[in-house]
Amino acid sequence: MKKITYFFFLLTIAYSFSFCKTQQYSPTDYQKGQIIFGSGGGITGSVMEYSLLENGQLFSKSGMGAEFVALKKLKSNVVTQLFKNIEVLKLKEVQLNDPGNRYYFIQIKGADTDHKITWGNNSAPKSVTSFYKILNHIINN
Repeated sequence: MKKITYFFFLLTIAYSFSFCKTQQYSPTDYQKGQIIFGSGGGITGSVMEYSLLENGQLFSKSGMGAEFVALKKLKSNVVTQLFKNIEVLKLKEVQLNDPGNRYYFIQIKGADTDHKITWGNNSAPKSVTSFYKILNHIINN
């Protein structure tokens, strides 16, 4: 009888821990801050898009109509620093919509924000291109 009671006790604990799993979101339904970035154009016109959620989840999407694919989860201190960089670099104040044949973009989304910066060859301020390079470095490491 003790073994059965012990078994049910362990089963109850294991079941309750299954609800402690971190909530998984998708960029399409996430309501908090997001940094969306990527590139597109060229001969094929294809678009490669990444979405970093404020909770650290990183997703990618390649092509129109494609679904987001989860890549990895970033450490909270890295994500916090990236969102602080947006404020420090004043990226929400940059007004730039100058795509070329090959273009790059950064979009900042939040509950009350949706700001997109798009540029082609050499038309973006250093703050924008530096931030874009940092984002790309993070996805490649």
